[in-house]
Parts: sequence; structure tokens; C-alpha cells
Amino acid sequence: MSRSAMIALWLVGFIALIILAIIPESFGVMRISQIALCVFSIAVPAVIWRKSKWALATVSAMTVAILLITILPNDRAPRASTYRDSLLAYDGTAYVWGGENSFGVDCSGLLRRAYVRACVIDSVFSFRPTLLKEAFHVWWRDCSARELRDGYSGRTAKSSIRGTVNDMSPKHLLIGDMAITSNGVHCLAYLGQETWIEADPALMRVVTKSAPDSAFEWFSADVVIVRWRNLGHDE
Repeated sequence: MSRSAMIALWLVGFIALIILAIIPESFGVMRISQIALCVFSIAVPAVIWRKSKWALATVSAMTVAILLITILPNDRAPRASTYRDSLLAYDGTAYVWGGENSFGVDCSGLLRRAYVRACVIDSVFSFRPTLLKEAFHVWWRDCSARELRDGYSGRTAKSSIRGTVNDMSPKHLLIGDMAITSNGVHCLAYLGQETWIEADPALMRVVTKSAPDSAFEWFSADVVIVRWRNLGHDE
């Protein structure tokens, strides 16, 4: 295959990768496609410029970095403050069932996506590269509010706090706590200072609400407080 044909093929693959990244919904086949296209986007330039020392050094460095991150133990502790800021980054985002990006997100997708974002940010700015491994695992394994409530592969844990958000004392809550309805159909996240954030299917967007609020239906629903294991509470 000629170099020009390979470049054209690479452009098609790269555009496809961008399109997949923009689509809010993210299911298994889409994740596999994104990984394949990422590998393709790296491999094709390496083949085109295979005689270039720069290209060889770049691919080698990326390979070594990926191997090291894979081998090293998981670092499962993004900071709670980073998680809170990541949640707020999606305030006003459209509600899309099955969505998990800034173009559309659902209730569990918001909590997971913000967690992935927090892992990536802390991995870069706190020099904790193995957090990228945790970010990948959470991105790869989609889940519902019910699965977050029930442990999510050991990543979450139920607390002893139950009842309604309206009746809960803020002194017992931590930033990043998740209020998940007892029937597992919806979830909210605590931002601190009696404020919660959620992707609301009725309002069709991500909103923040202050408790108590008797007019807000989710604050009157029976919930259990669930926490990310090892979330770093630095405040």
C-alpha cells in the first residue's frame, strides 16, 4: 500500500475515533472500537515513518509506559476535591440515557465519568500514573445505579446512612458520597455544603440542588449512602 493511501486510511480511522468520542452513549462494542482505533492511529504513523528515530522512540516510550502502568498495583484514590470539581464540570450537561460524556450523560454515567476524570487529573497533576489504570477500569466497565449500590466490583461500599436526603444531617456526609435509591433506579452525588448534583431524567439535564427541598422528588426518596472505596478526603 502506498504512503498516500495509508495516510488517507489513517485519516478515516482518526475521524471515526473522534465521532465515537463525541457520541454520548457508550456500550461494549463502542469501547472495543475506540481501543482498536486508538491502536490503529498509533500503529499506522509508526509504519509510515518506521525509519524515523523520532517515531520509533515515541512508540517505544508509549509501549513502556503502558506496560509499567499495567504491571504496577492500582492506585485507587483520586482526591475527593478533584472528584467534586469533576462532577461540577458536567453541570448543565444534557441528560442522555446510557450517556457518559459532556455531550450527554445519565445518572450513573455522571458519577462514573467524573470519577474517571478525577483519576486522570490526579494522575497528571499529582504524579500518580497508576491512577490511569483505575481510570481505564472504570471507563471500561459500565454500570447502573444499582451496580454502584451493590459494590461495583469492590469499588464502592454501602455506609450505615439510610433514609431520605431531606432528613440527613450534613455532618454525617462526605464529599463524593452517593445517594442511591433503595430500588436502584437513580443516584445523586454530594458536593458538600448541603448541595447535591445529579443527571435528572425529568429535567433532562445535570442539575445541582440544595437540601432540604421538599419539592424535589429525589430528596424525598428512600436512599442508601454509598461511597467510593479509598476516595481521598483531603478537606
